[in-house]
Amino acid sequence: MTSHSTASTAWRATATVSAYYALFGAFIPWLSRWMETVAGFSGETIGLVFTLSTLARIVLGPLTSAWADGRRDRRTPIVALGLITLLAFLALIPRGLVAKDFALLFLTQVTVWGLIAFLEAALFRLTGRPQGPTYGFARGLASAAFIVGNFGVGLLIDWFDARAILAWMIMMTAVMLLSATLMTPEPQQREAGQPFAARLAEGLAMLKRPEFFLLAFAAGIIQGAHQYYYIFSNLIWRDAQGYSGFTIGSLQALGVFAEVLFLMFVAARMERISPATLILLGGLASVVRWGGLAMAPGLLLLVLLQVLHALTFAFTFLGTMRGIQLLFGDERGATAQMIYQSLANAPATAAASYLAGRLYGAGLGAGGYWSMAALAGVGALLAVLLRLRSGAGLRRA
Repeated sequence: MTSHSTASTAWRATATVSAYYALFGAFIPWLSRWMETVAGFSGETIGLVFTLSTLARIVLGPLTSAWADGRRDRRTPIVALGLITLLAFLALIPRGLVAKDFALLFLTQVTVWGLIAFLEAALFRLTGRPQGPTYGFARGLASAAFIVGNFGVGLLIDWFDARAILAWMIMMTAVMLLSATLMTPEPQQREAGQPFAARLAEGLAMLKRPEFFLLAFAAGIIQGAHQYYYIFSNLIWRDAQGYSGFTIGSLQALGVFAEVLFLMFVAARMERISPATLILLGGLASVVRWGGLAMAPGLLLLVLLQVLHALTFAFTFLGTMRGIQLLFGDERGATAQMIYQSLANAPATAAASYLAGRLYGAGLGAGGYWSMAALAGVGALLAVLLRLRSGAGLRRA
């Protein structure tokens, strides 16, 4: 492959992942607003959608991964999940029974989160080559696209109403799907004809490796502790503190902007910091961030706490990606990503989502963040064990 075609391959993957994160920028912080305002869901019902769909990912994730391992082209699961997501979003346009909306939202929670493993693995695999973007730069662009979705939807809500949330998600899903079909074909390199059951068992067996088990659950719990923030922060800031959609979008975008700066300009200079240490630092920062938000701080402190997103999310994320790469390499990276997402991140996220829905529904408001601080502390302790248990490659720093 020439340097020009290598660069083209990397940029096409970057475009696809960026379109996805433009969708995700609305999906994560604003979907609960659509569910409450347009669909008429209560706080507990919103939490139930997130909880049940996350539990479903525990089962469906490994099955999807085993199915994807048998496809001839690595783009296939991206296109398939993207198409299902688009059709489900379109089916939400006509107002109907709550049960219909509940089922469709459940489905999109499964498919949108399921795309992450395949897209992140593709980006990590296809970047960092001659004449193309580095992984950190490409992933930073994707996070910038998240800001566009996050901030842009906040403006659209102020200009129009909450129905703009679904319109944006439909548009960005369509762009991602088109971009995915234009990605360079990637034939699978694995042994042809391996039975589905064997592929499934091989994926599940990854968690028997102690380093991967600790890495997956440390990172999964720390990332899961973001759920109260992801689901209810925009409602808390609107109702308890009276901030406009513009201010809320700006606050949420600020956190991701800190993430973008880190990934694009700092991450490549942190090669000497081990994955285990990055995850530990992310966990400790999470305890500070959620504890601070639990005290319902004023706008200035909110700004400072939002900057910590560069640690709570980005440090943890980068440590996870590098750790999986060190343990399993390019060929098994997507499967390891899905196992991590499904069997470690999903249970933690489900528990945090259920707890978040109960606490918010009980009227706890910002006080619910204390539970997330406690979860982050558990993740940090597992990261300490990871440093103690891991080989030099995962704990060096």
